[in-house]
Amino acid sequence: MKYSILKLAPTEKSEFVEFWSRQYYYKDESLYAQNIGQSLTEQSVNALFRWKNGRRLSMQKQQSIEEHFVGRLNELNQFTGSFNPKAFLNYFQGSGPIWRIFFLHIFRPQTFPIFDQHVFRAMKFIETGVASELPHDHAKCLKLYDDYLLFHDKFAQHDGRTVDKALWAFGKFLKLGYQLQ
Repeated sequence: MKYSILKLAPTEKSEFVEFWSRQYYYKDESLYAQNIGQSLTEQSVNALFRWKNGRRLSMQKQQSIEEHFVGRLNELNQFTGSFNPKAFLNYFQGSGPIWRIFFLHIFRPQTFPIFDQHVFRAMKFIETGVASELPHDHAKCLKLYDDYLLFHDKFAQHDGRTVDKALWAFGKFLKLGYQLQ
């Protein structure tokens, strides 16, 4: 019989990304893959937000998506070329910061990574050795996305989606509450 214990070992970025991206599992991943990078339509936006939500959307969430994102798709043409993500996030007010950042991501998936509680937790652990939680304050959360963009840039030699998966999987692992010494 073999017994195992879990220990974190320091490693290079490449090995970290390779290992943790293999641990990634998200229900209905095909929903994301089929819709990301395509023209944003009512159907694709709704499908991507269903994927992000991880389950069927409540009526309230569906109405919010319709009002703040689907109903404003024609306004995306104001954001062409290189633009400041703050301008985009401030323009699309009304919804929570994570969903606004996700809308930014689905608008420009190659430029703006996904940001949520898990990737934030992974970032903070990598930077400080402590797994911190996202604050509930919307303004602080949006400011932290600026920090996350700089952090994510450190992985520029890797495919952005693979990095997203690795950080998400590692952050989700940290959420389990293991005492990692």
